[in-house]
Amino acid sequence: MAFNPGVYEAVNKLLATPKPKYPYKYKNVELHVNLKNHSHAYFHRSIRLSHSIRTKLNVCVLGDELHCAEAIKNGIHCIKANIIFKPKKTVEYYMKKIIMTYDAFLISDSLCAQMPSKMAVQFFRANKIRRLLSHDKPMMEKIEELKYTINFKLINSRKLSTVIGNLRLTPEELNDNIITAIRFLVPQLKGKWGNIESIYIKTPEGEPHLVF
Repeated sequence: MAFNPGVYEAVNKLLATPKPKYPYKYKNVELHVNLKNHSHAYFHRSIRLSHSIRTKLNVCVLGDELHCAEAIKNGIHCIKANIIFKPKKTVEYYMKKIIMTYDAFLISDSLCAQMPSKMAVQFFRANKIRRLLSHDKPMMEKIEELKYTINFKLINSRKLSTVIGNLRLTPEELNDNIITAIRFLVPQLKGKWGNIESIYIKTPEGEPHLVF
């Protein structure tokens, strides 16, 4: 397990913040990265971490008949192909509402090529996790995998942010997730650590705690 005293100190400060018993323990912990000397280039990367990021994950399946049947059997919301490929204006309005409702989407690989381009843009702008769904891997296994996956997305901005864990994780588990994410992110930047101005963690309503 990776360890860094600065990260561990920030995690302990965050966890020591006075908080109500419920529903605070279910809240996410966010990682925020401020950049400098960055070219504003398009940036979108994903990584699977060692410890579950979310206690609850709202997943929607955009699927063919077989995938929708599997989703219904497992109590997962699904949208069939004939709904996705409605007339242009109808689908745009409908998908905007759907995209904002769910945290992640599983899309049948057979439907991916047929998906309207504007729908793909909406997914990207909302920074939602998307994964292709094939028939050779169980759906629930794919959903479990999503609970460990984070997205880094940057467009014309100097700030990256993502959910890095939740308050039900131990300090050691949060520490491990944060260090893994940072070690993954920094080499992706052209200037490496020279592009990093600051890194901090926080809960959605909490104060920031500096990591770097």
